[in-house]
Amino acid sequence: MAEADLRRFDWTKAQQLRGVALALWLVFTSARVPYRPLLGEGKELEGVEIALTPEHCQALGVRAGADAARRRTLNDAGARVCAVDKSFIAFEAHGGRGVDSFLRIVRRRPPDSPLDRPFGPPPEQLVLAA
Repeated sequence: MAEADLRRFDWTKAQQLRGVALALWLVFTSARVPYRPLLGEGKELEGVEIALTPEHCQALGVRAGADAARRRTLNDAGARVCAVDKSFIAFEAHGGRGVDSFLRIVRRRPPDSPLDRPFGPPPEQLVLAA
């Protein structure tokens, strides 16, 4: 099993979300999403942007026909995700006439996975002698 497939599933958050908001939360909490550190924000925030093609919107459960309606649906659902999961700072759908639409997601960097740590005590931890 790949490390990217391992994560702790938070049922309390999942039960508070429905529809597009649940789809956004499930997709963007995945370790497979290529988040990048945000410049000037230290190491605590990271973000990703995806193009909002009709296919991407369909995959997230957004069925609106107009681009503006799809962005509005994603902004509303993103606000619900941010209210439930405080690790997310923003879900912002941007675009307009003559401009390709995209979704920007900003979140707090999750704590390092225990799988990333080497075996043995951390260097600052004392080891008891027998």
